[in-house]
Amino acid sequence: MKQKNQGEALIHSSEKALKDAEEKLTEEEKSAVEDAIKSLKDVVDGDDLASIQEKSAALSQEAMKIGEKLYQQEQDNSQQNEGGESADDLSGDDVVDADYEEVKEDKEEASN
Repeated sequence: MKQKNQGEALIHSSEKALKDAEEKLTEEEKSAVEDAIKSLKDVVDGDDLASIQEKSAALSQEAMKIGEKLYQQEQDNSQQNEGGESADDLSGDDVVDADYEEVKEDKEEASN
């Protein structure tokens, strides 16, 4: 029962991830995930727990590829946004260098 529930949850989360990332994926990537979802759906209502586990693992692998691709695209976008700035561009005129001295009170003076 536990594996069936996990399989159904995996189907749901994978379908949601696929829908959310649909425009960022190639047809081949979408097709691979859709096929893995279909394969798991075909066995999740059955009693073959080994098959459910096998199909769940396959879908997990395909779904992980979506996450990896989205993460990589996010990293690439972040690097492109930061790429044009040099260290001089990052230091603004509102930065103030200051020297400071830490003042410590002796415990004896504080108790008097």
